[in-house]
Amino acid sequence: DATFAWWLRIQPDQAAAAAAQELAAANNVRRMRAIFQTLQELPAHVAVPLLFPTVQQFDTQQLPVDVQAEFLDAIETHRETPPLNLWWDRYLAQLTDAPSELAYRFALGKGNAEQGSRVFHLNQEAQCVRCHRINHQGVGEAGPDLTALGSKQSRAYLLSAIVDPNRDFAPGYEAVELSLRDGSTISGVLRSETRDEWVIGQLEESGTGEIQDVRVLKGNVRKRTRGQSTMPEGYGQILSRTELRDLVEYLSSSR
Repeated sequence: DATFAWWLRIQPDQAAAAAAQELAAANNVRRMRAIFQTLQELPAHVAVPLLFPTVQQFDTQQLPVDVQAEFLDAIETHRETPPLNLWWDRYLAQLTDAPSELAYRFALGKGNAEQGSRVFHLNQEAQCVRCHRINHQGVGEAGPDLTALGSKQSRAYLLSAIVDPNRDFAPGYEAVELSLRDGSTISGVLRSETRDEWVIGQLEESGTGEIQDVRVLKGNVRKRTRGQSTMPEGYGQILSRTELRDLVEYLSSSR
């Protein structure tokens, strides 16, 4: 596959026909990934004629999900070149209000768990370990322990939890907002409840991922509403497509 990518990079005119056949056959994931990655580096007049026929495969869900991240990266690279520009605008418009399993379906493909582990433990933008632990690693307690999560939840669930954290709350991590009678508000994770009070866990500002419990008497509360997850939204934009796919793979492999 590396040799094929090298051939396409060095002699694109000679390799184009073979690359087109590989993409049309859609039965060799490693080679298709290599082709799409190489097309990101090639000029538009070489890449676009190879990319555009695969658009219909993507639209009809005949393009293997395992290569869709690389496909979209290649399309985005050449998105200003006709006729890809029209398709790209239409694709982005379809993502508006689309559920996560459709908008980010590329992340449901087979990823690299080792690379996903690096995203989880080392990515400074994602900072997963600030709030989560997995396999006894990590310092945070603001979010649930993710050990063996792959044996309990599907890839679609894991993906949704990453890119749409307010869609569902994990048991024991329900986010609430309490409007007090004095006009102030308290928000956080509902840690426990008795007849007389709620215990709300709030993420400390120190950045350690630790939770500080605040006890609130029910008599002081005017209204209780659903709150926002302590996990911020936007990971679908923070992470690259392959990083997101690899992170899902890593979490899914924890069993």
